[in-house]
Order: sequence, then C-alpha cells, then structure tokens
Amino acid sequence: MTTPRVTLKSCILLGERIDPPTSKDGKPWKHDAFDVVLECDGRIIETPWRQGVGHRAPPMGAYNKTSAGGLDGCWISDTSHGNKRLPGKPKTPTAEDVLASLLMDARDVESFEDWCGEYGYDTDSRKALELYLRLQTVARDVRALLRMSAEDAVEKFGGGDSEAAAKALTAEPVEV
Repeated sequence: MTTPRVTLKSCILLGERIDPPTSKDGKPWKHDAFDVVLECDGRIIETPWRQGVGHRAPPMGAYNKTSAGGLDGCWISDTSHGNKRLPGKPKTPTAEDVLASLLMDARDVESFEDWCGEYGYDTDSRKALELYLRLQTVARDVRALLRMSAEDAVEKFGGGDSEAAAKALTAEPVEV
C-alpha cells in the first residue's frame, strides 16, 4: 500500500482576527484567519485555519522583532528618523502545518468524560462540550480525508508523533 498524499488545494486569507480572552492569562488572541482546502486522492475537506500573528513574516527592510518578541506581529525597521514598527505579513500555511494541527486536534475524542479528564475541563461545562463537539467534527473530517482515524494515521505514518505523520503524509512521492 502506498502512502496517501495530502496537498493544499487552496488557502484564502480571511484577515486578522482577535478572539476574546479564553486562556487563564486573560489576554485576547490576535491571529490571521484562513479558509483552507486539503485534498487526498480526490477526497477534499475544507477547514478553518488560524495562526497567531507572532508567526508573521518580516516586511522588507525589517530586521528585528519588537521587544515583545514579535508576538504582536510587528517588526522594527531603521529609518532616517529612528526606528519604525512595521506589521508583519501573514504566512500562508503549508499542507503539513494544517494537517499536523488537524491530527493533534482529532486525537483522543472518543469519550467526552475521558477528553475532559485528559485536558483539564469540567464535564459540566457547556464551553467544554462545545469545544469537544467541534473536535469531533475535525476527527470526522480527518477520517473522511485519510480514510482512517487520526490515531491510526499518527501511529502508522508518524510512530505516535502528529508532526512526523503530517510530514510523511504531505511529502513528495519518492521514486526508487
């Protein structure tokens, strides 16, 4: 059996978004939102993809991230009038980036109670249930795309590592 090959069929930048605070630090999450389509052996899934602005590419002439470590998406550029903050440019994700994220999200979603226990959520939380149901949708999409569960794909193609599995599943075929 040959390794299935996942490719990025399309990727549309929807723009910068800011999610309300959800983490314990109480800070909103600034990110670039994309609509992504992956293809594998003629099977297609469409999925949202979000990437924090700290992953943005530097603009021409910028050389150093801001004192915040670039997490605000800006870079420093020298001008004749001193330093100037320039916004970074959103990076288009690769098929490997998206698939690795989907494989991580789609694992361990068999039982709501077990999932809550594994990730520290309260089983009485409606927000936890909403997130769990979204992850079950991701798991169904991964199964439809690869014709196997995320767990099986990660074990078979990555030896238990989601990123290694994504790399193997998006690699160019090698002729021998």
